[in-house]
Parts: sequence; structure tokens; C-alpha cells
Amino acid sequence: LSPEELVASLAALAFLSLRDDFLAAALCEEVSHCLHTLGSSELALLSWSLGTLGLRSVATMEALATEVIDRVWRFDAADLVKLVFGFAALGLRHGPLLDSVAEALLWRVERFSARGLAQLSWAFATLSFPKHQMMIAVAKQVALQIDMLSAEDLACVSWAFATLRLRHGRLMHAVAKEAAPKIEHFDEEDLARLAWAFATLDLAPPELTRLLVAEASKRADAARRRRQSDGREPDTECDTGPEGSADVPVPSRQDDTRNSRPRRGQGERPQRRSEEATDRPSSAPADIQQEDEFPPVGDTGRPGPEVRRLPPWSKTPQKKRKQKAQEALRKA
Repeated sequence: LSPEELVASLAALAFLSLRDDFLAAALCEEVSHCLHTLGSSELALLSWSLGTLGLRSVATMEALATEVIDRVWRFDAADLVKLVFGFAALGLRHGPLLDSVAEALLWRVERFSARGLAQLSWAFATLSFPKHQMMIAVAKQVALQIDMLSAEDLACVSWAFATLRLRHGRLMHAVAKEAAPKIEHFDEEDLARLAWAFATLDLAPPELTRLLVAEASKRADAARRRRQSDGREPDTECDTGPEGSADVPVPSRQDDTRNSRPRRGQGERPQRRSEEATDRPSSAPADIQQEDEFPPVGDTGRPGPEVRRLPPWSKTPQKKRKQKAQEALRKA
């Protein structure tokens, strides 16, 4: 098999969700010796395939990163997203590669789709690799294309900025405005991530908070009714409010240990970036340097919900994946 065919075989296993560790490892070992012959699209596809399959070949990914660094400017926007996704999915933080990708993204951020930028922000947050100038550029571009994001993407980008403890008021305001009419389209995990992100950044508008609480209460009541209808939970008598939701006893302030922690805003205001950081020369474009930036948020001590999202091109329905896998097996 040629190097391109080896990559295509790994990609086929990833697309069909066929986990064959022996076959995948053999293909990975074979392709690692000929990375220099692959183009940018094949290298990006190789990274995405290994990340999707969960095949953590450190030697191959290290060689891949070394090969890519000198050629990162030849990658288009979609290939950069695939490339970084593979490293993030495998939990491999390669600093020089991420620096190169961040620099390339700064100058070509307008070529990325909003979904691609959401995936990149997820990858950098997963690898705990904050790049202030890059994240400002990402926030600015995503805010301009916010209507292109799905409910899942909105939760993903919010989670990324909250995980990195980076506040960008313009982006979060756009996310809140776009998420409000889509609140019913969020699943439970994305709803939790969205609420956690706004709470962590302390930027939750009252209207969105009200919608989040109402939607969570509605889904909790629906789940309770389903359990009762299935006989898994006894139907207890309780007083209900005007909308039919049960009154839940609220713990007293003395019992709430969270009240012992200082509230946000009572202590000293968070300092903006130091003079050393602001005087540091930057290679970012001028309009990015002029972008409003909020100070990083201190660690609240509350870890965020874990998130691992595949890019949109891997969102093949499970039923279709099984059908394709069965057809491939029959042909074999």
C-alpha cells in the first residue's frame, strides 16, 4: 500500500467506528516511516483518524508534529482543525506545534468557519494551552458568525473560554443572545456546560439565567414523571407551585458551606495583565491588538464538566455507521 492508501485505510476505520487495535497499530507503524511523502491534507487526516480511534501512538504523533511545524502555513483552515483535534483527543500537548498553529490562525482567522473555531478553542482548552492573542482573534470572529453555531457549538466554545479562565464580554454576550431562543435544543450535558461557563466567568445575564433554571426544572420534572410512570419512583404527595413544580426545601445559609467563601467582587479587583506582559512585542495584526480583552478569571476551584466533542464531519449517525460497516465487511 502507498502512504496515501495507508492513511485512507485508517480514516475508513475511524469513519466507520471499527476498532481493530492490531490492524490500526500495524497501519500506523507503517505510515510513520513515510510521513515526509504525505501532503498537508493526508497529515491532517492521519491526526484526525488516530484521535478518533483513540490510538495513542506517541512516537507517530511526535514525528507527525515535527513534520508539520515547518509546513503549517500550507495547511488550509479545515486541515488545521483536523490536525489539532487529533492531538487534543489523544491528550498530547506539543508546545511548538500549538505555537505554530496559533500563529498561523492569527493571520488567517477570517478563513475559518465558526464551527472550526469552536473546535479549535475546544482543543486548546482541552490541552490547557491558552494563547491570549489567538483566543481574542477567535472570540472576535466567532462573535461575528455566532448565528452559524448550533446549540452544541455554543456550549463548546463557552466551555473552552471558561476552562481557560478567559473573559470576553462581546463573545459571551453574543453566545447568550444566540443561546436564549435555542435553549430547548441543548441536551443535558450541553446545558450544564453552558450554565457552568457563564457562572465561572461571572457573565451570566439575568434573562439567560432564568431560561436555564426554567429549562432545567422542566426537564427534571419530566424525568421524575417518567420514573413514576415506570414504577421506579413512588408518587409522593407534595405541595406544588403555580406551574406544577414541587416545592423543594432550601438549605439554610448556615448549612451552606459555599457561603463561607468570599463572594466575587468583595475582595480586590483582579489585576489586568502586567506591564511586562503588555510591553511584550506581539506579531499579531493591529486590529487584533486593539481588541477589548478582559482579565483572566481566577481559579474558582470548581472543575468544569468534561467535554469531548468530535468535529462536525465525524457526526455520522450511528445507524448509518453500522450499515456502512456491515457493507464493508460483506465486501471483504
